[in-house]
Order: sequence, then C-alpha cells, then structure tokens
Amino acid sequence: MDQTSGHPESSGGDDRTRYFLELLGRCDDALQTFVLAMVPDPDAAQDISQEVRLRLWEQFDQFQPDKDFGAWARAIAFHLVRAQRKTKARESARMSDAFLEQVADEFPRSAEEQSSRRRVLQRCLGKLAAEVRTLLYEYYQGRETSEQLGRRWGRTAAAVRQTICRTRHSLEKCVENELQREARR
Repeated sequence: MDQTSGHPESSGGDDRTRYFLELLGRCDDALQTFVLAMVPDPDAAQDISQEVRLRLWEQFDQFQPDKDFGAWARAIAFHLVRAQRKTKARESARMSDAFLEQVADEFPRSAEEQSSRRRVLQRCLGKLAAEVRTLLYEYYQGRETSEQLGRRWGRTAAAVRQTICRTRHSLEKCVENELQREARR
C-alpha cells in the first residue's frame, strides 16, 4: 500500500485491482441506478454504466482514499451522462440540465433510504415462518403460476395468492414499523 496515496501502488497490480473492485462492488448497484434515473433508455444507461466503470479504472490513480468512492463515481457518471446528452439532441429536449442536477442531488438520499429499506426488509423476511418465506420466494421468482405452486404445495391457487397478499401486507407493516423505530433512535 502506498503511504502517500492511501491505496495500492500502480505497480502492485493485484492489490490495486482488488482494492478497486472492492470499492466498485460496494457502490455498483447504486451507480447503475443513478445512471438509469437520468437516462431513459436502459440500453444506453447500461452502455454509460460500462463507460463509467472504465473511466473509474483509468482514473483510479486520481482517487483519494479519504474521499467517498461512490460520490466520486457518481460525479464521473454525471459528466458522462451530460456528454451523452449533448450528442443526442432529441433526448436533451426531454430532460433539462436542471432536471439532471436535481436527480444527482436527490440520489444520495434516495439510495440511502432504499438501502435502509432493503436491510429492514431482510430482517422482516427473517421473521417469517420458513415455509411462508419459501413460498414467497418461489412465487416472486415467477417460474411457476400460482396454480402450479398450489398443486405442488397442496393448496388452491386462491390460497397461494391469499397467502402472498397477507404476507406482503405483513412485510409492509413490519418494514414501516422498523423504519419508524430506527428513526426514533
């Protein structure tokens, strides 16, 4: 580890690569969501996300480890989205720079809220009976219809749907209660 920069030296390729991938792994989902929030075409958003990863790697020597890697990545993504918009006048007419800046400003808060909700949802899912949790996962995987699941689980399709509906409501209440509890702390 280079003491002056705080991250592995350029010559220590494996350490540098591992460090980069660790930082990227922590924020990659949020980074993709950030780009998708500003780019209406999912294919274009995917292309930009890939370009962001490439730029992050190319400019990794400039990253200061005492800074927020996610914020640095979003800044690069923001500039790439703006550059892409300038080449596509038709899409530029739909979304102003002011809108893009507003999304960029709001994103950290919404990403943090989503992260909290996901964490709390996992806790709430853990409170469910194993059988109900398994049925819920199988239902939302979408590989089988509720009729097929019902036959396999020895229930009617209506009973499967009713269990799913009740479980969703229960999870929703649990998440809201947990978030309120956390907010009071």
